[in-house]
Amino acid sequence: MRKGQPPGCESNIKALREKAGYTQESLAHKLGVSLSSVQSWERGKNGLWGFYWAIKLCRALNCNIEDLLRKENGDKID
Repeated sequence: MRKGQPPGCESNIKALREKAGYTQESLAHKLGVSLSSVQSWERGKNGLWGFYWAIKLCRALNCNIEDLLRKENGDKID
């Protein structure tokens, strides 16, 4: 399994975060993840391959992420 994330993604994450007006800490809080997770994403050290492949899977299946993550009882994620 690959570590890290798609190449070049780290600068996109930081730029998009800043454009949206979030600090690393406020984004972490909004997403319910640790500050170190956001820092790792922005350094290209950790974990966006899951998101990357989820997006590719949604595109291939012509669905959105909520369709993919829908609970078995049909409820959407919060």
